[in-house]
Parts: sequence; C-alpha cells; structure tokens
Amino acid sequence: LAQSLSDEIVRLRNESEAYTVELGRVDGKLKELAAGDREFAQFNPDLERAAIQSLKQKARNLDDQLRDAENQPRAKAVERRDIFAGLVREKEQTIARYDKVVITALRKHFSDDELNPLFRLLNPELLEYPIAAGSIEVHRRPELLATLRGLISKLTADAYHDDNVTISFRGAGAPVARVANIETIRERMVEDQQSLDRWQKILTAIEQREALEKEKKEITEELDGTPNREGKIRRLFRYEEHQTAKQQEKRLQVEFKTIDDTIKAAKSRIGKLEADQRKAAKSADATQSSILKKEDEYGLYCLKHDEQRTGSSVAAIRRATFPTAQPRSECG
Repeated sequence: LAQSLSDEIVRLRNESEAYTVELGRVDGKLKELAAGDREFAQFNPDLERAAIQSLKQKARNLDDQLRDAENQPRAKAVERRDIFAGLVREKEQTIARYDKVVITALRKHFSDDELNPLFRLLNPELLEYPIAAGSIEVHRRPELLATLRGLISKLTADAYHDDNVTISFRGAGAPVARVANIETIRERMVEDQQSLDRWQKILTAIEQREALEKEKKEITEELDGTPNREGKIRRLFRYEEHQTAKQQEKRLQVEFKTIDDTIKAAKSRIGKLEADQRKAAKSADATQSSILKKEDEYGLYCLKHDEQRTGSSVAAIRRATFPTAQPRSECG
C-alpha cells in the first residue's frame, strides 16, 4: 500500500508539473493578447492603410522624377518646359478672347452642323462679336433662341427655304470651322498643362536631386522602418496578426481554466494521498512496534524455567539480550 501511494503521488506530481508548463504557455499567449489590446487601442487600420497607400504613391512619383532626371539633360528639360508654357499661355489668351463671343454662347445650344448654314445665311462675322454692351445685347434669351431654331428648321446644308423665298448658297463654306472651339481649346490646354507640369517636375528633379533622394529615403523609412523604428507596414501587419490571434482568445481562456482546475485537483489529490501515506506509515510503525514487543515477550518466555533447567548461564544470556524484560507470571 505504501509503495502504491508513493507511485501515485509521483505520477500526479509529474502530471501537475507538465500541466503547469502548459498553463504558463497559455497564460503567456493571453498576456500577449492583452498587451496587443493596449498597444492597438487607438490604432485605426483604415487610416493607416490610406496613409501607406499615399506614401507609396509619393515614393513612386519621386522614383519617376529621379528616373526622368537621370535620363533627360537639363537643356532639353528647359526647352520642353518653355514650349508647353508658351502653348498654355496662347490657349489661355484665346479662351479669354473667345469666352464671351457669339459662337461660344451659341454652341451651348446648337451643334456646328446647325450653326454653319445659319451663318451662311447671316453674317459670318457675327460669330466673333462679343456679347456685351455696344456690340450684341440679348434682351430676351428664350425668344431669341426660339427664333434661331425657327430659322434653322428652314435650312439645309446648301439652302434656305420658306413660304416666301428660297436661297441657295454658293460654295462649300463652313463659317463656324474658322472660329476657335473653346471647349476643344480647353481640352487641349489641359493636355498641354499636364505636359508642362511633367517637364517642370523633371527640371526640378534635375536641380534638386539631392533633396528628392532625401525625401524618398524618409518615405521609405516611414514605410519600412529602420533598425531603431518600426515602419508603418510592419505595424499594420502586426495589428492584423493580433486580430487573427484574438479569434482564439475565448478558446485560450477556456483552456486556461481547464488546466488550472486540473492542477488544483491534482494538488488536492496529492495532499490527500500524502495524508494517507503518513497515516499508513504511522500504522506500519505501530505494527512494527507491536511485533517487536511480542518478540521481546517471547524471548523472555519462561525465563525462570530456563534458569531452573539449564542453569544460570542460559538465563544470563537471555537477560543480556532482553535487559528490561520481566518474566511471565506463569513462569514465576
């Protein structure tokens, strides 16, 4: 029984130690999740992703500028910038000149195919008249537009016809085509402005290469980090890892409680077994004492008769062996 109790206690202690190690592992994971919760409490992943994309775009733009700066000589960049600056300036002047003339106002309501025969009938020079006091003044716009539509309805590409007269046009004139189309000019000016901006950036890159390289380096470090500072990309990655790990938090909490309860139960069982072991040891000691006592009594049995039968020599031996023993009453 004593050996069985001892073996069971050893087994339970080994199991408890193994469970304690596992409990520490689970507790470590729960503490990591708690630390992550504190670290990312104010973290906004959407804003961080937007910031990362913005920085990446800036880095790409700087790469393009630096690459163009390496591939284009400064003289060419100056020349191309000046060319497109001149084109933009010319178109701005044209727009300013034609923005409020008759053709620009009428194109908001009629197509060029409608306006061409109309101004073959009317004076083509009117197309470039400004709409302003002292030139052409519009008093009733809806009625004017209705009148023009009435005329257009009686026009073909080559003639005008109503109940009173038919007028055939000579030649293949297209008066509207000779006047600038402001909307087309605006579109082309946007293209020229984009080209101007590009060559200006190239020229700036040539002149400020060192500053652009420094800016690119700072953006790269902000994104990717340095040995002493975590980058935005890595921090976002850790946040996403934390969110994935958080999905296991409830399972870990249940596992922690299960292991903890198992350890407590094992310790309680060990305590009971140790109490039983002490009780068993005490019982064994008592049994051993009883046996020794009985042996002692047996050794002294009939000591008196031994003395009578064999003489004092045997009795002396027994007394030397059991000095405290008393002879039995039946031997007296």
